[in-house]
Amino acid sequence: MMAQLTLRDFSVETVKDKYGQTRILAKKKALNSIEIIVKTSASPLINEALFSDIPIYPWVMNQKHETIIEDNLYYCFVNITDPSKTPLFFIVPSDVVAEYVKWQHEYWLESRKSPVNSTEMRRFRISENDPNQYLNNWSKLG
Repeated sequence: MMAQLTLRDFSVETVKDKYGQTRILAKKKALNSIEIIVKTSASPLINEALFSDIPIYPWVMNQKHETIIEDNLYYCFVNITDPSKTPLFFIVPSDVVAEYVKWQHEYWLESRKSPVNSTEMRRFRISENDPNQYLNNWSKLG
């Protein structure tokens, strides 16, 4: 991820946030700094009928991700399934991630035939057809 940003003329460094996560702090000349949380998965495309008729790329998230919303914060969801190929990079604003993670957990709870206990585990999913064009959308970062 840091190499991809450097190739796009960003200066980069890592910082710890208040949640204990490592973020990438990236800055381009004449632009405000942005922060990036990187989530990596080696999961191949999977089918999750509850959420999509189209195969999806999934990433494990946590309840705290429902509330992490900052104007200059983005997630880079990286999918690495074949070491001989370039990983897939999906760039998503933090408000989109927070909204989705909260919604998907509520939907999952409501869809159960019998009540289940809530957990802190969440998932973020991007469908194979990537309707929001997050794949390699480095332009979202400036």
